[in-house]
Amino acid sequence: MLSRPIFRQQEQRQLWFFLFLCLMLILSFRFMWPGNYTMDSYTQMRQARQDVYTTHHPPVMAWVWHQLNDILPINGNMLLFHLILFWSAIYILGLINMAVAPIWAYMGALLWIFPTILAMTGVVWKDTGVAMSLLLASMTMAYYQHHKRAPSKAQAFLIIALLLYGAATRHNAVSAIPPLAFWLVQLTYGNTKHITHKLLLAIIISISMLAGKVAFETAVASPESSATQENLLFDTIFMSKRLNKPFVPAYIYLDKGLDFETFRKTVEIGWGGYVMQAKYRTADPVKFQQLKDAYIQMVLTHPLEYLQYRNYMFWGSLNWYGKYWPYQWDVPAFDRDNQLRVLAHEYIKSSAKTIFFSTYFWFFCAIALALAAALHCVPSQVRTCVLMLSLSGITYGLGYFPVVTSADFRYYYWTMTSVIFSIALIVPAWDANRIKKKIANAK
Repeated sequence: MLSRPIFRQQEQRQLWFFLFLCLMLILSFRFMWPGNYTMDSYTQMRQARQDVYTTHHPPVMAWVWHQLNDILPINGNMLLFHLILFWSAIYILGLINMAVAPIWAYMGALLWIFPTILAMTGVVWKDTGVAMSLLLASMTMAYYQHHKRAPSKAQAFLIIALLLYGAATRHNAVSAIPPLAFWLVQLTYGNTKHITHKLLLAIIISISMLAGKVAFETAVASPESSATQENLLFDTIFMSKRLNKPFVPAYIYLDKGLDFETFRKTVEIGWGGYVMQAKYRTADPVKFQQLKDAYIQMVLTHPLEYLQYRNYMFWGSLNWYGKYWPYQWDVPAFDRDNQLRVLAHEYIKSSAKTIFFSTYFWFFCAIALALAAALHCVPSQVRTCVLMLSLSGITYGLGYFPVVTSADFRYYYWTMTSVIFSIALIVPAWDANRIKKKIANAK
């Protein structure tokens, strides 16, 4: 049991660290304000302001943004929300690593300036929201794992809320949930339940989150612009062009006054196919149903060819077939005299040409970490944390296999984040073991 003076010293260290991170939150918000925005960002901002949502982007982020507009009606409020999630996770990471040495807690704060994290935390994107919410949930569970105790009901509810927000913010993000749900079940029940029961509970939690996402979208959003329709269009048109078979419903080319052969020769498909998607998208529910039927028929009659095509698209999303310009960072016109921000822009721009912005690098790092943890090559005190974090990063990446149509670094932002924070847990744990071994040898 700790003596009162030692306990008070720990409290003071934690207080100073908390105040330091509050300052970092303020500085990072000022530095990044009002945030960087893309076409997707502006679409969700408009939905938040109008309180009208569609399912093209999962509406939960825009809905939360709308609530923030009521609570804190300032420019950059969603940026602030993401930064609060991030620095809260850094604080919890610091509490874990402070047990080794205070310096490790403060070094964790330096993760913010790692180029891939700096490039993304300032972009108001759903990918950032997914990563930040899952990160805070994971660091909270890592804290309880470190102290070998179960979270209270209120704390478990907070973790579930963070997981649910992350799962609902991207259409495929629920694929990241099963390892984290199992981790939560493991923390809650310990050895009181058989692993089969824990796996079943984790599956139930994951399915419930998917059902909750669908129910929320049904309740608040109009399906007039459906990401599902765009994926079906891309897949059926791509397969029609690739195999020279009319998988697409006839209205796709007849409505343009073309026969299939002319359509196949003239249609252009590139990564993302955004022009193609907009050109052939329809609001007619009958035609949309025809598209779904054509897609199902195509998959059932040519499953092997379809899997080969999906495999090609998946590896393409990992930048396996070549470099892709990955970063979204710009200096607003009103802030061009801010030399620090201009310097950060150049720093990210030059870093974008390195392997750190290649998604396959982080995906394979996650696989390597999961194997290392499973084979007990990771310090025992963080082994479960690293295993669950890296598995979540892997399953999140695999969630793109059935849907991805383009290559973009942001798609794997949670995979990258899970790897970096796994390493941030491993290195101090190695140092702690080194110190213990040194003390043991001295005796």
